[in-house]
Amino acid sequence: MKLLLNTTSPYARFARVVMLEKGLQSQVELVWVDPWNNDATLLAANPVGRIPALIMDDNVAISESLLIAQALNGLTGTGESLDLSVKTSAQLSRLGLGIGLMDMAFNSVINAKYYGDEIYNTYLGERRFVAIERTLQQLNTALADNQTTDLTLADIAVAVALDYIDFRLPQLDVNKHYGHIAVWRQALAGRHSFATTAF
Repeated sequence: MKLLLNTTSPYARFARVVMLEKGLQSQVELVWVDPWNNDATLLAANPVGRIPALIMDDNVAISESLLIAQALNGLTGTGESLDLSVKTSAQLSRLGLGIGLMDMAFNSVINAKYYGDEIYNTYLGERRFVAIERTLQQLNTALADNQTTDLTLADIAVAVALDYIDFRLPQLDVNKHYGHIAVWRQALAGRHSFATTAF
């Protein structure tokens, strides 16, 4: 299999962390592409031009990070005993918050990259930041009561989104303002899959 990705996309990192947690690194070749430069390899796999894209052994390409994560979770690697599936309504809710947080942060960063930081002060820019802060507050409340120790796709999505905010929007200072999130993140920070894929 081939995983098309770059080093700064939260969506690509989400898929890569899942790959590592499942122990699939010997079965998946990492192919580094530039999604902003009409990369021919990427466009052949995903005409939408987004990363990541996963080319399966039968040469069928899967796009969208959540679908790729689910596909990888269904495969057997050296971490075959690890099931990352979301199984409860609370986990599904957290997965949605993680992907939504990723979307809001990524769109904020990309808009600023192409239109300048003044984009943050527009109606849509301010709306995104309000959505990010609202989501962080909800996650902080939810994680205060978190008793689960099993890693799921939901945990990976949330953790990657938070790391991306630290990387691209450090002014939000997540750990300082959201104590329950900060405590929850400590348990994941040392995992090999997160340490080796850090932004």
